[in-house]
Amino acid sequence: RRRPETRAILAKTVNVPDQYIDVERIIGLYPLTSLGVESGFQNWKDLNLPSFTRAASDLPMRGKSVLFAPKGDAPAMSPAAVAALLRKSSNNPLHVPRPTDAALQRLAASFAPVLAVDVTGDYDRIGTPVLAADGPPRLDLGAPRVYVQPSWALFGGAPLLQISYLAWFSERPPRGSLDILAGRMDGIIWRVTIAPDGRPLLYDSIHPCGCYHLFFPVPPTRLRDHRVDEPGEGTVVPTAAPVLA
Repeated sequence: RRRPETRAILAKTVNVPDQYIDVERIIGLYPLTSLGVESGFQNWKDLNLPSFTRAASDLPMRGKSVLFAPKGDAPAMSPAAVAALLRKSSNNPLHVPRPTDAALQRLAASFAPVLAVDVTGDYDRIGTPVLAADGPPRLDLGAPRVYVQPSWALFGGAPLLQISYLAWFSERPPRGSLDILAGRMDGIIWRVTIAPDGRPLLYDSIHPCGCYHLFFPVPPTRLRDHRVDEPGEGTVVPTAAPVLA
């Protein structure tokens, strides 16, 4: 970290190439079609983002609200206990928090979200993906399951632990004759970034396809130099997250 020339070498050599194929993007008239997609996403933001600042009781419901929560009633770890676990698991040369499987399970249970879903059909129920002998994968609705995965982020030069929660749905039903977002298998990823003091620093959510990335910073954390009218997907912050007890 003290040698600028090392950073320059790393910047040139450590590169993950994207999967875009320029020829196919040109044939597909990407610069033109992207305008329609961007306009559609802007309409989606105008329609959906205001709901994040409304009370849950004021949100329109098309079906029945169903809560999906972790099983068990073990008490959540206190911030002090989380901080102690993070310090213990960071005892390595890079100071990266790497909890054991058992410790990760405790952390995942403590920070797990409760998902409130407006259920209008089976496609609104969380399930478990199952490989079929023939045909595409299906979803077992009798066994709702949320998958957990750790990741890491650098914030202020310090490596922080993140926990992602992935829930699968069987499909995204079409909402019209030309709905390019409809199809089999849908889902939501909810992620929490944990500060060294054992408290959430930031939440974010995204669809497994990589669309609709939303950020919810926990005060006093905020997005620096945020443009409200940022074009495209940009960094979308519908609202700050509540500070939990």
